[in-house]
Amino acid sequence: MIWASITSGIKVAVGKNAPETAEALFFMKSIIGQGKLKPVIDRTFSIDQIVEAHRYADKGHKKGNVVISVH
Repeated sequence: MIWASITSGIKVAVGKNAPETAEALFFMKSIIGQGKLKPVIDRTFSIDQIVEAHRYADKGHKKGNVVISVH
């Protein structure tokens, strides 16, 4: 992520929690819309499968984010 920041001029936020200000979210929306940032989703689980989702993520083999869908 640091290399992407240096070579492309894109601001990269690194840390435990991404900033959740309205300005930060609009910035994230804009760079996703421009195709400069593509979220990687490994698997999606329903809220009923939350235990399985945690087990999957804890194994350490995931290739992207694990999403919990709440309907």
